[in-house]
Amino acid sequence: MIKNIEPISIIEVRELASEIIKEKKDEKEENINAKRIISFSKKFSKLKKEEIEKLKEEINALGILKIKPVYLEKIIEILPQDADDVRKIFIDVNLDQNEISQIIEVIKKYI
Repeated sequence: MIKNIEPISIIEVRELASEIIKEKKDEKEENINAKRIISFSKKFSKLKKEEIEKLKEEINALGILKIKPVYLEKIIEILPQDADDVRKIFIDVNLDQNEISQIIEVIKKYI
């Protein structure tokens, strides 16, 4: 049963998959899927968990109300390095150039 829907980072997905493996040792199919998720997340995650938490804090500290949780997770996933990449994330929201620059400056610390 789904209790809550909220965006999470790829690192958090990896942690959830690891918990499934620990809890459901006897369920072969679920473990295979969880191992695939872990493999995928290792291949595509660019930051460590601690870095993700710091990046989230710094972006939230910018005080840009247009950055909803779903956008924040996409920023962390993609780590956009220029204005065009940021605009692709915020496809239905208009950020001004100052907001985009602030986001990029924070991201540069983690690349």
